[in-house]
Amino acid sequence: MNEIMFCDPEVPLMNIPGSVMDRLNKSRNSIHIMDNEHRCYFVNAYWKQLHQLDKAEVCIEGLPYSAIPHNAFYSCSDRFEAHDQEVFKTHKMIPSLEIHHYDSIGGWMALLLTVQPIEIESKCAGLIGEAQPLPEFLVRNYQKMRNSIITPRNPEVDYKLFLTNPDKLHDAEFDTVYLLMLGLKAKQIAARRNISVNTVYSTLANIKVRLGLNKPDQIVEYGIENGWHDHVPHMFRETETTLQLGKAALGFDYGA
Repeated sequence: MNEIMFCDPEVPLMNIPGSVMDRLNKSRNSIHIMDNEHRCYFVNAYWKQLHQLDKAEVCIEGLPYSAIPHNAFYSCSDRFEAHDQEVFKTHKMIPSLEIHHYDSIGGWMALLLTVQPIEIESKCAGLIGEAQPLPEFLVRNYQKMRNSIITPRNPEVDYKLFLTNPDKLHDAEFDTVYLLMLGLKAKQIAARRNISVNTVYSTLANIKVRLGLNKPDQIVEYGIENGWHDHVPHMFRETETTLQLGKAALGFDYGA
């Protein structure tokens, strides 16, 4: 597979202090950083553990991403490259929902993947990707919801997502509605959100009135018809670095 050239090779390479790398290594999310030629600049400890490369006698840093021996890339390499190319062209962070099988955990995992550009002098010097593990029940319920409205797809899927609430719903409102769309009952929603069942019912009642619907069950139909399943609720938007802090707050030192 050809190596991807992201921008002018004269763009200064990144120089990330060791203290920042130590911080990223302690993250509970999988983090990888690519340079401007799509070579692996850094992967954190959880990334290596997830891909069973934490004990491998191979130096990952400096390898083209296509040369890194992990299963997720073998099965989805074209899609990963297309995702990265789109980030490079738009200079914007692009999220996606990834569902993959990992031998390290002996099963499927759903992750919220965000990839954003690292820019120097308005040019892309590389990319930083962060994958946040999502609750296990999301693997089953999300695919079930999607497959009920579109043609069933391969278990390893890539859905383009929006990191916003639909129809100006508040965070707490959309968290509740999203769990309802996944098939959870009121008691299950209350338990997962650590709120009372009465709060769940009152939240749904308020949304029903606002949307001009007659029954709470119609909220799910309305949500599916309007693509709410492609929005990520606030409770799942808790990545530690790329979403909350941003590249500037990471302390990157862009040296020549």
